Amino acid sequence: MVLASLLLGGFAVLMTPRDEEPQIVVPMIDLMLQALGLSAREVEQRVTAPMEKLLWEILGVEYVYSTSSPGETLAIVRFLVGQDEEETILRSYNKLY
Repeated sequence: MVLASLLLGGFAVLMTPRDEEPQIVVPMIDLMLQALGLSAREVEQRVTAPMEKLLWEILGVEYVYSTSSPGETLAIVRFLVGQDEEETILRSYNKLY
């Protein structure tokens, strides 16, 4: 009984189809904005925080990562798997415009 279970389990493992490199598309965009002459705190308060609020309103946003430094900010927006890349870029552009 145990031997039959092991053989059946081994057969199942060998016969289960596997894809070594699955093609998963995770749409992401990077936004870099300049705010020359502002400190990192001012950039965060005046640019990054309001921008994050707008980005979270976009349909299909999964995560928003951002960082502020003197005179600039960087935001990385990750959308849900399976979202159309062109559509996500267009929605992001329209929201920020």
